[in-house]
Amino acid sequence: MKFHVYDVVRGGEYDMTREELIYEVQYKDRMLNFCFDHVRNDPEEYLFWDKESWMIEDASRRRFIRYYELKGKVLRDMTGHNIHDLAFEFHPEEAIRIELA
Repeated sequence: MKFHVYDVVRGGEYDMTREELIYEVQYKDRMLNFCFDHVRNDPEEYLFWDKESWMIEDASRRRFIRYYELKGKVLRDMTGHNIHDLAFEFHPEEAIRIELA
């Protein structure tokens, strides 16, 4: 499945697969933003967000970090993930807009 991606740095639009999106974050030091049409929450209903940003956390390229935003404000909460976590946590198919920064 391909996803329509807006590149905010280079100013283009691309169709990319899930694997290509992960590659851009992991090996090209890009940030990926998923914008949602509704407010999402975690199972405990502690955290609420409508945009999440993914980036690589360390030089080993094995740890991903996800930041959250709500109504244009970056929240202090973040979560760390390894490549195996992305199978359950990385959902470009749920975003209404995907931005590559």
